Amino acid sequence: MSSLKKIENGGVTEVGLVIPDNITPEQHHQLGVSLVETKERFDKGYQWAMGDWYNTIPHGDKQKEVESLGLNYKVVKNWGAVASYFAMSLRSDNLSFTHHLLLAHDGRINKTQAKSLLNQAEQNKWSKRDLQVEVDKLLGVYEEPVEVDSGDAIERFVTDSLPNIPTKYKKQVERVVKSAAVKLANDFENQVKKQVEVKVKEQRKQLEDLKQKAQTEFDNAVKLKSGVKAYMTDKEFKLIRSLLHPDKHDGDTRYKKAFDIFNRLAETTADLRIVS
Repeated sequence: MSSLKKIENGGVTEVGLVIPDNITPEQHHQLGVSLVETKERFDKGYQWAMGDWYNTIPHGDKQKEVESLGLNYKVVKNWGAVASYFAMSLRSDNLSFTHHLLLAHDGRINKTQAKSLLNQAEQNKWSKRDLQVEVDKLLGVYEEPVEVDSGDAIERFVTDSLPNIPTKYKKQVERVVKSAAVKLANDFENQVKKQVEVKVKEQRKQLEDLKQKAQTEFDNAVKLKSGVKAYMTDKEFKLIRSLLHPDKHDGDTRYKKAFDIFNRLAETTADLRIVS
């Protein structure tokens, strides 16, 4: 992690931004300005630095702060998500930010798997494409590229299908046919890849929907478990309950029913005890 440069109130490395704990909001804003102004002098590390800067915005409207620097909020927020996923000690200065982004945003793998793949990518000098292949292999969704061994087949095709072709044109025809076969194979492979990518995106969307549904169900279960306390304080509960007490309403059965309902609600919270 070699240091690239020093900026007032912050230190920039190839894998992130070190910010003092006592930095003021004004200094933090100026640090962001300095990062943007010196962007062209970065060999690499700019995305890491801006991601760390985003994650440490002291308070207020993050979108407004980002856009005040003339930056795209969604892009910078995305950088921040990657920086948050990989602590600085886990980031590799031998791999691109996109390597890290690929792993951080692939919801199909967990953080332990991501760290292992990152280490392997660094050791084996994997390209981003190589890393994607290894991710797909790990998940069992990798499709071997379509290969066409066209040498002998093309020669037989020319000989058998065009037996009367003059010898002097034979090689030329073989080249044309081979070129067409290679293009056809490449087109077919690209179509397969596109179809696989569509299916993978669909599966990711389904997994994300299931994850969101599970989270919603979990949140609802937490609320249900916490009972009435999820919606009001003990003091508020007791106030409403006291106002519903049937003794205050000349025995009106509606108030008695409401009073009984509130008593049952109290029983759903273990540590909330209402005395009649």
